[in-house]
Amino acid sequence: MNRRHNSAKALEAFGNLRKAGFRNISIDLIFGFESLSTEEWRRNIELAIELSPEHLSCYQLGIEKGTKLYRSYMDGSYDPLPDEGSNSQYALLQELLFQAGYVQYEISSFCKPGLESRHNSSYWDFTPYFGFGPSAHSFDGVGREWNDKGINKYIFGWGQGIRGFKSEQLTLRDHLNEFIMLSLRTVKGMEILELSRLLDNYAGSSYSTQTTPQIAEFKNNLHTLLKQGLLHQTPTHIQIPPHNLFLSDTLIRTLFVASLG
Repeated sequence: MNRRHNSAKALEAFGNLRKAGFRNISIDLIFGFESLSTEEWRRNIELAIELSPEHLSCYQLGIEKGTKLYRSYMDGSYDPLPDEGSNSQYALLQELLFQAGYVQYEISSFCKPGLESRHNSSYWDFTPYFGFGPSAHSFDGVGREWNDKGINKYIFGWGQGIRGFKSEQLTLRDHLNEFIMLSLRTVKGMEILELSRLLDNYAGSSYSTQTTPQIAEFKNNLHTLLKQGLLHQTPTHIQIPPHNLFLSDTLIRTLFVASLG
């Protein structure tokens, strides 16, 4: 993957952190690429478990424009692993980490009990945050800002008393769809009361009355996914069951609420 480090250096870095006294370490794993066999992936997971990190973030390999992998994909020298293979590797990840005592609390996130990432969790529950430095993002609950990405431009601007940034304000639809997307990433899922409140705000009427085609379509899609077992409802939340989390992108897109026009 054209990384500047190898597995030996990663293991060395982890050991150095432990020797330095760090007692809360997170590591990243990547799966879902063509040269990774199931047995190799199993060994990677087992090695990670032996290290006993407090947290793991585990991602399916994505193909991003501008990267060497993207160029290889475009010229036909790289073929992505089919979704069936990636799904199988994801299921193995869930199984082995569960057996080792890790808790899955989000699509890509696993931790020892009680050690969820407070930083990442703030994004998923709409906690306001400040970002400092080039490209850093901030969120105040209703809008976002992001600083200039060039470090020289960023430093020069501050030297002139100018803060270079761009911003956006979330519409009611933006907020609703981001709530659907971010909360369904978590194992806890969407809080039904908050979903109802956001739908009320968006439609300007009661969720239960289905007064707009957009809300009616949302409710119909939600009912269908629940009936098919792709979603699960508790008295307080609507969730993607752990065995369906690999399908999360498709399920979330199905629930996005259309514009009122």
